[in-house]
This record gives sequence, C-alpha cells and structure tokens, in this order.
Amino acid sequence: MSFPTFATLGTFVVDNYVYVQEDKSTQKDTQLGGGGFWACAGARIWLKPNTICMPVGGNSLTDLLGQLAEQLEKLDAQDEISMWVWREEQTGSSILQSEIKYDGHERRCSMHPYLQQIG
Repeated sequence: MSFPTFATLGTFVVDNYVYVQEDKSTQKDTQLGGGGFWACAGARIWLKPNTICMPVGGNSLTDLLGQLAEQLEKLDAQDEISMWVWREEQTGSSILQSEIKYDGHERRCSMHPYLQQIG
C-alpha cells in the first residue's frame, strides 16, 4: 500500500443553494463544497487521484444524490486506491449539509446541526 502525497482533514459539505426571486418563487441548486473538497480538487492539477486522500462522512457514494456522486467519481481515478475514504457513521445522515439562502441583498446560511446567520 502506498501512502498519499496530499491528505486533508478539511470539510466536505453538500451545499444547498436557495435563490428567492422578487415574486417570492425559488430556484434551488446543489453543489459539492467545503474547504477540504476544494483542496483535493485543486491538488488534482498536480497530483494523481490515488496520491490524494480525504475522509468523507457516510458509508459510500450511495449516500449522495446521483449527480453529486457522479461529480465525486469523476475527480477520482478508476484505481484500487480511492482518494475518498468513507467513514462509517453510526447516527443518521452523516454527510454535512448546508443551506445557503439568498433573498435580495440578504444571505442566510444554516449548517446541520448548528444554525448561524451570516450578514
């Protein structure tokens, strides 16, 4: 077994964006995010996927929605060593999620399980 060249303990988050229009209708978008995720994605410029390592909450790609799982797989190599190390969680949904809501000039962000308002 080889050891990774780059490893991070940064966050892996599923960001759920909600855009409130003037008529109060909403548009929604979901993206992968978090500092650890973007560090791994950036490291792919110089390093092969099997030399990058990041622990991810959840049991497998099946814990993610189809489109997000596909995005995550595209960053990884089809190799015996994955850059994503899945941590088996004992309690409920284990992948950290955020909701970022834009309503005019106001932005609110909530992260499970903590709620915070960003001005």
